[in-house]
Amino acid sequence: MPLNDTNFRILYVWPLFFFFNIFGEELFWRGYIQPGQELLNKQYTWVVHGSLWALWHLPMGLDLVISVIPILYILPLIVQIRKNTTISIVIHFVFGAFGFLALALGLVR
Repeated sequence: MPLNDTNFRILYVWPLFFFFNIFGEELFWRGYIQPGQELLNKQYTWVVHGSLWALWHLPMGLDLVISVIPILYILPLIVQIRKNTTISIVIHFVFGAFGFLALALGLVR
């Protein structure tokens, strides 16, 4: 639900939570899990990884998972090709920030 006068204070702690959520998730998924998967799945790691990441986000709602399907597969592919998690952190950060702001401002439900 959109932020109002009673819950507007959440914006004070949101940057800290957001940083650890995005940074932590990227380090865990792309920095730790994906390299291990690359040993097992070789060139198809991005498909397996993206599918598992979709399952990870399923508790947030099927609508969300469907709407972010391209990112679920593009981020692991970029990391697999570039061998660098920085771009995935930036992209995840941008998408997450716009999503949160859209919810906080009541643009989506």
